[in-house]
Amino acid sequence: MSKIFQRESIVDLPTDESLHRISIIRKLIGSLNVIKLDKDLLEFKNSFQRLDILLEHYNVQDLIEETINFEANFHDGSMERKYECIDYLVLKGANLNELKYIFDNLNIYEIQLLLDRGYSQNLAFKSILEILNQQDSQEEILYKAKLLIDHLIQDNKEIINELDYKSLPDNLPNEFIHFLIEKGLDLKVIFAKALFSNPENGLKIHGIQKKYFDIVFKHKPDIDNIFYDLSLFNLTNINIAAVKYLLSNGLSPDALTKTIINCLTIENYLSYDLGLQKDFVKELLELALNEGVETNYTKKNNSLINKFAGLGEYELLDLVLSGGTDNVLSISAYIESCYSITACMEIQKRFPDTYSEKEFYQYLRAEGKSNSETGLFLDKYNLTKDYLNYRNGFESNLSNIEIAIIESENIPVREVVEAKPINKYGFNLLHIALLNRDFALANKLIEMGVDLTEANNNEVSGILMLPRAYDSRGVDEKEVEKIYEIIMAQYKDIDIVLSNGENVIDHYLSNQTHKELIINKSKDPLFYFFKEDSDLFLPSQQTDKTHIAISHGEHFWSTGIYAFARLVMKKHSDVMFHLVTKEMLERGGDGFVNQFDGWINPGAGDSYPKHLNEFNISDWQPQYEIEETYQLALDKTSLYNIPYMGMCAGAQHFILYNKGYLSPLNDYNHGRHEVSYLKGTLAHFQAMTSLEQQQALLSCEFPEIKFMGDTAHHFAGVLNKLGNDIELGAISEDEIPMSYAHINGLSYATQFHPEHYYNMNNDEGIVNYQMVWLDNFINLSKMHHQAIYNNEIYPEIYMSQIKQRLEECNNKKTNITENEPHEQPFNIENTEILHLISW
Repeated sequence: MSKIFQRESIVDLPTDESLHRISIIRKLIGSLNVIKLDKDLLEFKNSFQRLDILLEHYNVQDLIEETINFEANFHDGSMERKYECIDYLVLKGANLNELKYIFDNLNIYEIQLLLDRGYSQNLAFKSILEILNQQDSQEEILYKAKLLIDHLIQDNKEIINELDYKSLPDNLPNEFIHFLIEKGLDLKVIFAKALFSNPENGLKIHGIQKKYFDIVFKHKPDIDNIFYDLSLFNLTNINIAAVKYLLSNGLSPDALTKTIINCLTIENYLSYDLGLQKDFVKELLELALNEGVETNYTKKNNSLINKFAGLGEYELLDLVLSGGTDNVLSISAYIESCYSITACMEIQKRFPDTYSEKEFYQYLRAEGKSNSETGLFLDKYNLTKDYLNYRNGFESNLSNIEIAIIESENIPVREVVEAKPINKYGFNLLHIALLNRDFALANKLIEMGVDLTEANNNEVSGILMLPRAYDSRGVDEKEVEKIYEIIMAQYKDIDIVLSNGENVIDHYLSNQTHKELIINKSKDPLFYFFKEDSDLFLPSQQTDKTHIAISHGEHFWSTGIYAFARLVMKKHSDVMFHLVTKEMLERGGDGFVNQFDGWINPGAGDSYPKHLNEFNISDWQPQYEIEETYQLALDKTSLYNIPYMGMCAGAQHFILYNKGYLSPLNDYNHGRHEVSYLKGTLAHFQAMTSLEQQQALLSCEFPEIKFMGDTAHHFAGVLNKLGNDIELGAISEDEIPMSYAHINGLSYATQFHPEHYYNMNNDEGIVNYQMVWLDNFINLSKMHHQAIYNNEIYPEIYMSQIKQRLEECNNKKTNITENEPHEQPFNIENTEILHLISW
């Protein structure tokens, strides 16, 4: 019998932590291996009293860990003795459920024995992985491991989701890794194991990385998205060799640049704390450029140059520009994103001065920028050119004091107040301070009496610049907050409406701190329902007004819709617009909806499926509240025959509601597209002037209506699949449906943004058909109001007669000219409808 069972030998043993490494229990069981089993097993069983002596000196949990880790087998009896010892220790208080240890040298069959005794399923799972990692992958062992994993997953389906890449051993058999994937292990875990496994951080890809990458590739993952998700906060843990291998196996250079950009935008990512160095970033960017990433600013890659410009990463910007060319989209993105005039200059000097203000204006408006934003951009662009001229030694049209503010010199405020600006754009010195994000100087100027509402040549005032400046980096929020407090305290009439229909407060609504106060101070009817104690049923009490609702919610996009609504209210004093949310719709019920005479669903964000070539409403579940609002509004307007207008996303929802199909647009050229209306359609009729409508009804003569429309969308209706009872009304030059109508003549939609051109003069002698289109909708809403309150013709009856006449014209294919003898095509009984076409 081993001396370890003798009391005197225990007393002589050292009592420090090395005892645990000596593994007393291993010696206990191991000593019996050399004794004849039939003679000494009984003696072993009778020796548990000696274990009690050990327990007086050692923790029972430590002893059971040592016992479990002892390598035994079933052939010499050691396995039986081992588990008798384990059971005795359990009897003495050991708890397998409290073990934190993963055992790697067990017989695979022992896992079930341990599970039966309370060993953690999670640790058992990981122990199986370690056993396979340490031992030869015999077919019998693999088979047993799979059975055990199957049972564990049946008991706890989430157990496989608790694995992370650090839990995966390096030498797991490939067959077993594929088995884990089949059982639900996320490919991201395997991908991460490959991505972050490079012990030597060498220039060549490590064997472990290649093994795991190749397993992932066999399952055809979305490499771009997985790489982006894993790399965003771990870019410093990736080596160049792995990135090269991924690029050669399907990672797109666009995904790589997207990751780089988003890492750079994370605050302090370039600090030493996170270890991301510019040389490493440059190396990654060069890889992407060499692989053919698009360097021009386009919708396919709309953040690459823009972000580098906005971050002031000029070295990376120059690297990108060395392989590409500029265009009107790129330079507008640069100037818009720069956070000071000097930063704008650094960007602007990299491009030739080859673009007209008209090109900039058209692009920015098509992108959804408001008139004031567009005007501010153009003035800022020109001011930057003047400063660049000054730096290059040319005439600059800037005074010394203006240059000093731009260059952030420390100037006495009194000198600034007394100085006169000479720039050609109407910027005062407060404007220049705000453009340069010098809020400390701006506050001092305001305290000295400089008027925040004083505007430049494009109606851009200091009060309008502030929200734009606040959204940029490098801002002292305390100084900005001082200006906000001045505005809230000094300006009782917060509604400063510009000639283009914009209200200054539109630009302040993103400030959550002051939003409620701003809305409550505003008298703008658009925001009435957002006020405290507002009456949801006010429209039904104001029967002298035609009330039109505009759906509103998060991910709202149509910047021009507010301005359009105000211009309409100015032009039509008997019309009133209201922003309406889903919560208001649900709280007010059908009575709330039924008091409106028209409804508009404008542009908004979307959660459409991007992986389907085409889809309808049954293939999609709305993720945003505003999408639910749009569908609810469509349902109610259809129920109560309320005229409806959809724009951009509102047009897409119109298609989905009517069981039509949308499809994603890949590599679509956004901006401006030629919109051509199809003669003889309802949509075409609604785009005509009143004289053209009368002529069409009388003689079936249809004018050609064609113009450039602003577009900014990633999905569009599918031709010939626009939905039940939906008639195509206009198409673009690249065959994208641009306008459509329901055959009831009450509901219309445009994929483009006509609201951008309301009240805007076209070239002399050219009809503004986008404005005509919108005015015709307003009048259809007025007709609905008059029918309810003055017993006049309902718009659905009126439009049914229009539809009938258009069908007559289309069926007869009549196109009669003055020189052609003909009978009066329009039935004289129906000419009473002509007097209604008077707008």
